[in-house]
Order: sequence, then structure tokens, then C-alpha cells
Amino acid sequence: MSDVAGDHLEALISSNAHGRLGRGLAWLSAYVKAFFFGDFSGAALGTIVVRHKTTGDEVLRVSSGTRDETADLLLRIEQDLARLPLSDFLTEWNAHTP
Repeated sequence: MSDVAGDHLEALISSNAHGRLGRGLAWLSAYVKAFFFGDFSGAALGTIVVRHKTTGDEVLRVSSGTRDETADLLLRIEQDLARLPLSDFLTEWNAHTP
């Protein structure tokens, strides 16, 4: 079993401006554009939430600013999820234990 944080946690953009389905579709669209085309202009303003994949328990909530800042912060969190062990990610981001 791997200790990489991304095996246990996922990062999502949460915005109060849309309903649950709207937030999910907006996030998915922005993520696809950012990942495949390097276009971060669609990243929604709001809050980035990191939650446990299995339980859905929230371990981290970070407010973001502009679209570019949101995209940069999400990218940094996702990179840390991919490279850091779970315990190191939780410590570095001062997150709650899932």
C-alpha cells in the first residue's frame, strides 16, 4: 500500500456560486482545460477543498483569490498530493488527519 497522499486524498474547487452539480461540472471543465490545454482561465473563484477519497471527510479548506491564483494553488496542492507521503502532506498543509 502506497503512502502517497494522492492515493488517499483529492482536491476540488468549491464555489458557493453554483449548486453541487454546477460546481462539479465547472470544476471538471476547468480541470480538463487546464490539464490538456494549459488554460487556467476557467478555474472558478472560491475555495479549494481537500477531502478523503473513501469517506469524503474534509481535511483541508483553503480560500483562493483570482482565477490564476486559484489555478496555481490547485496545481501546487495536486503536485504535493502526487509526490508527498500522506503524513508529510498533512503536516506541510497543516491539515486535519482523515
